[in-house]
Amino acid sequence: PARSARSIALALACVLVGASPALLPGSEGFEPTHAVLLVMLAFVGLRMPLRLGLATAMAAELALAIERISWAAGEGTNEDAVMAIVWTALGPLVVAACYALAEAPRRLLRATADAAVGSILQALAAKDHTVGGHSGDVADLAVAVGRRLGMAGPDLAELQVAGALHDLGKLAVPQEILDKP
Repeated sequence: PARSARSIALALACVLVGASPALLPGSEGFEPTHAVLLVMLAFVGLRMPLRLGLATAMAAELALAIERISWAAGEGTNEDAVMAIVWTALGPLVVAACYALAEAPRRLLRATADAAVGSILQALAAKDHTVGGHSGDVADLAVAVGRRLGMAGPDLAELQVAGALHDLGKLAVPQEILDKP
């Protein structure tokens, strides 16, 4: 989402790459345009989803890489050619590293949530042996209905968890009531 930590991190990566020509030699010529483009991307990145911002930044870096290499091959020196190759790798690497760092906490949170759901399902299965397959079936049905309704991504994941945990209340019900015919 706009202004999320990941979008802000992408924007900061664009600003970092845009400001770096002042710090590194051999960047005269095309880099002022690059800096302006990356600052614009930084502001746009605050208003777009992370994947779209990342794709835009990578596409801009690819276009600039082609420009750098052709410029270095045409009128540049050997030092310019080396710097063109370094710059061609630097921009996408910074943006990709920013994306990977921004995604790490989300992946950790997802793994933690999956482990918690798994533990609850194990507790349910230990209490009532009929729950295991049934909860999986309910989860699959919930996801199928969600897809038919046009839901996607995180909403389907929530449906799957809700379906799997729909018998959660059985943990609080005395065993003799659960075992009644």
